[in-house]
Parts: sequence; structure tokens; C-alpha cells
Amino acid sequence: MIKVKRVEIIANCLDIRTVIKEMERVGIDGYSVIRGVSGRGKHGKTREESHIDSMTSCYIMAACPEEQLEALVAAVTPLLKRFGGLCLVSDALEIDLE
Repeated sequence: MIKVKRVEIIANCLDIRTVIKEMERVGIDGYSVIRGVSGRGKHGKTREESHIDSMTSCYIMAACPEEQLEALVAAVTPLLKRFGGLCLVSDALEIDLE
């Protein structure tokens, strides 16, 4: 198993391409996206039944090597401050499939 950082980001679906572009710029090229995430946070409630991207959130999950974490956090923090969102980082173990 490989020690990694699990990065979970919730952002408005309209902003997801910008967030992913920044992730890829710092070398994170593997991630999963789930659209239509609903909940309640600092910016109020998101509606799960909405089909309008400006009203819904997306969830991004990525496994990040520890040495890339600082660059990733520096890249996405200004976006989340400007657009709203959440970023969680935790320790994880990735199963080595090679």
C-alpha cells in the first residue's frame, strides 16, 4: 500500500472545470467527479433537484502524493475563497495495483 493524501473538494458545478484545470496544472491527473451533490454550508443550501449548474455542487476526490499537497492546496484555495466551496485533506492508503 502507498501512503497518500485523500483530497475531497466540493465546489459549484459551474466552477468545476477551473478547479480541475488547477489540479492538473500541479500534477494531479487522477480524480473522480460526482455531479449533483446537495447539502448545506456557509453559502446556504444547494438543491439536489436542480438541473441548473449554478444551483448545484460537484464533489471531486483525488489521491495526492504528500509532496504535491502544498501546491494543490495553494492552487485551489483562492478558487474556493472566490467561488465558495470546501476542501478536506486526510491521510489514506492507496492499494498498489502494479
